[in-house]
Amino acid sequence: DVTKVVTWTSSNTLVAAVGDQPGSAGVAQGLSAGRAEIRARYRAREDSTTLSVHPPTITAIAVIPAHDSVTVGSDDYYRATATMSDLSTLDVTTLVRWVSSDPNVAAVSNGVEHGHVKALSPGSTTISAILESHTGQAALTVTGECTGKPDSVVIVSDLTIHVGEQGQMGVW
Repeated sequence: DVTKVVTWTSSNTLVAAVGDQPGSAGVAQGLSAGRAEIRARYRAREDSTTLSVHPPTITAIAVIPAHDSVTVGSDDYYRATATMSDLSTLDVTTLVRWVSSDPNVAAVSNGVEHGHVKALSPGSTTISAILESHTGQAALTVTGECTGKPDSVVIVSDLTIHVGEQGQMGVW
C-alpha cells in the first residue's frame, strides 16, 4: 500500500480537494456538486479516477412555530426549514406540501401564501409540511373567538425568531 507516499491531485479544486500530506493523504473532500478527476502519481506511474460530488440532501424538516394557540377566525403563519446532510439549513416554506390533520379546525394554504393557516373552529390539529419523504409537524390549538372589548387591541400570536429571520404577528 503506497497510499501515503503517492502525490495526490484534483483536476477541479472547486469541486473536490484531496489530501497530500501525512494524516490526510488520499482523503477526498467534496466542496461543491460536480465531478473531479483524482490522480495518484508514484514514481513514473500514475492512475486516476472520477469522483462525483453530489449536493447535500434533506435529512429533516422542521415546522416553525412547533406549538401555537390561536382563536377562531385568526390567521397563523408557518415556515418550514430543511436541515441538509451538510448541517446547513434551507427555508423550504414554498416547496413543501402543507396539510392540516383536521381541516375542520384549521385550513392551511398551499397557494400564494404557503403555510398560511386560518383557524376555523375550536380544537386541536397538526400542521404538517411534506417534502419528498420528509415530514415536519407542528401542534396547533384553536380556542373560542376572542371576547375582547370592541375598542381593544389584542396580540394573538406569540413569535420567536432568529437573527435575520422574519415572522408574522397577528392582532385582533
